[in-house]
Amino acid sequence: MAQPEVRDEARASRAMDEALESTEIVVAGAPEASEVRPSVRLRSFEPGEVVAERYRLDRKIGEGGMGVVWAATHTVSQRKVALKFLKSENEDRARRLLREARISGHLSHPNIVEVLDAFSAKGATVLVMELLDGETVEAHLARKGVLTEAEAITLLTPVLDALSSAHRAGIVHRDLKPANIFLAGPEARVKVLDFGIAKMGRGEDLSASASLTQTGSLVGTPHYMAPEQVFGDPDVDARADVWALGVILFECVSGQRPFDAESFGQIIKQVTMGSPRPLPASVSPELRALVERMLSRDRAERPRDAAEVRLALAFPTATNE
Repeated sequence: MAQPEVRDEARASRAMDEALESTEIVVAGAPEASEVRPSVRLRSFEPGEVVAERYRLDRKIGEGGMGVVWAATHTVSQRKVALKFLKSENEDRARRLLREARISGHLSHPNIVEVLDAFSAKGATVLVMELLDGETVEAHLARKGVLTEAEAITLLTPVLDALSSAHRAGIVHRDLKPANIFLAGPEARVKVLDFGIAKMGRGEDLSASASLTQTGSLVGTPHYMAPEQVFGDPDVDARADVWALGVILFECVSGQRPFDAESFGQIIKQVTMGSPRPLPASVSPELRALVERMLSRDRAERPRDAAEVRLALAFPTATNE
C-alpha cells in the first residue's frame, strides 16, 4: 500500500477510512485472535525445577494471560537469566518470540537486551534473555513526571545509540515506546526491549513471520505509530522509529503525548490529519525544532535515522538543566 499524501486532509480522511477497512490490524499490546480462545493452562513450574536440562528456575517474576516469566540460573555457567514462557496456543506470539530471537542474532549492543536462547518445552515456547532488574521508562516517567531537557537527552542518548546500531543493520524496531525501554540496575543502564515485530530490510524479512510486513498490515502501538505505519505501508524504514522517538522525547519534556485520545480511531485521525499539541514554552528552540522535524507527517522531512537524531541532540542544554 502506497503512503497517502497526508497533507491533503480530504484525501487523508478517505485514505484513513480505507486503511481501517482493509488492513489487518496487528497492534502491539492488543489481544489477538489466538489470545482470546479458551485458554489452555500453561503447565505449572516450581522453584528449583530444571528446564531444558540447563536452566534452574529460581522465582516467578511475572505472569499474565499469555504466559509467565521466571528468573533462572544456567546450571553450568551460573549466569542469571530470565525465561519467558509463552503458551503454545498463541501461535502468532510464539512466532514473534522466535522472530525476536533471530533478530537478536543480527544485533549486539550494550543497550539492547540480550536474547540468549529459544526453545519449546512442556507446552510453551521459551525465550531466554538477560535478567534485568529495574523499571521501564514508562514507570520512570509515571514516578518522576516531567524531565528537564538535559535529563531527557541523557535518557534517550543510549536508546539512539542502540537504534543506530539496529538501523545500520537494516532493522526497524516498529514498536518503540516507554514500556519497551528499560532502566536496569542502580545505575539505570538503558536497554531497548522487544524486537518481536521489528522489520528487517535488505531482503531479509524472516520468513517465519513475514506476514507482519505485508501490505495492509498495521503494526505497532497506536500512540507511537508513524503515519506510514497507520496506513499499512510495507516499506516503513528507520524514519518510523524516528517518529516514535519524537513522541517519547515530547512525552519526556512535557509530561504528555503529542497525540492523545480515547479511541484507536481518534488517535489515527490525529496522527494522520491533526497537529501535535504544543510543547511547553520552557522547551528550548533547538529541541522544539528537532521534535517538530521528528513528528513531521512527511517522512522525507524527518531525520533519516537514529544516528542523525543523535547528532542533532548535541546542542547545549544548559538553559533547561
